[in-house]
Amino acid sequence: MTEVVTLEHIKGLSTAQYDRCKGTAEQRIRERAGDKPRRRDFVRELEPLWGILDIAALLVLLSAWLVSSAHILTHVGQASFNSYQSVNGGSFAGWLWDSQWYGYAHQIGYIILAESAMILFMTMFAALQRRADEGQAAFYARKLIPLGLALGSALFVVVANWQSGVGELESILPPAVTIGLGFWLEGKLAAQLERQKAITARYLEAVERYELAQMEVENHPDYLPYLRQEVAQKLMSLTPQKNYPDVPIPVLKAAVARELYRDEWAFQEMGTYQPAGQVALVNPTPPAAGSGPLPVSPVPTEEDLASIGEPVTMTPTSGNGQREH
Repeated sequence: MTEVVTLEHIKGLSTAQYDRCKGTAEQRIRERAGDKPRRRDFVRELEPLWGILDIAALLVLLSAWLVSSAHILTHVGQASFNSYQSVNGGSFAGWLWDSQWYGYAHQIGYIILAESAMILFMTMFAALQRRADEGQAAFYARKLIPLGLALGSALFVVVANWQSGVGELESILPPAVTIGLGFWLEGKLAAQLERQKAITARYLEAVERYELAQMEVENHPDYLPYLRQEVAQKLMSLTPQKNYPDVPIPVLKAAVARELYRDEWAFQEMGTYQPAGQVALVNPTPPAAGSGPLPVSPVPTEEDLASIGEPVTMTPTSGNGQREH
């Protein structure tokens, strides 16, 4: 004797059985998450940023920086001496350094404000990115700040070398080399920052998934597939289903969907019973004149769930595992 296997043949789960399926799915998610991610686990082996030519460029940049710094020290030392003489010769109140420390402070400070500041601000200009809630005009205005500071530092380098008292070529060549190689160094630093941002992005994504698996399991992207698997396995292990060991996939999908639907309707507002599987809305908005009857919200019936696939003719088995004829 043959029998058409439909959704009515599949016995549903009890609340306790369904809760055990949910617990098993949650446990699988936590076990798969493993230990908390560490940032160093997401560092990838990429092409080195520094090569032999870069070492040569660094040597040239260091030489140009030393010569340019010497010119800046000479220019700032002269300017500091003239400034100190004008201040010390008149009336003054407060803390007054001696001439040596006054010159040291200016020389060291302007060395840092020269090439180093220029490279720093160029790197900031290249690495600055637009925020999600930021307008285009505000973003460009924000980028103009490090660009202006970089140009100001570069101008100071050129002027300080020009006024150092050496020849024209000797005063222009060091800052020109420093500025040119400064752009090269800025590109290297910006590339390094981009790699660090990529590592951080992958790390934060992994941490978010780990936290979902530990604290908000039901929001994890793998939770629902795991729950479907556990519910399907539990449905097929029930005693009534043992007479149908080869339940068609469409019918099994409908049975799983029926079980999952219990979590949806239980948290929805209940309406009054309506024929044809429809539920009237609770406290609906009054319809406009002539707009038709009260709106209804469709609720899937077992026939709707079973219609996912065509019923398949199956031959049930007897208790001893032999198919009945």
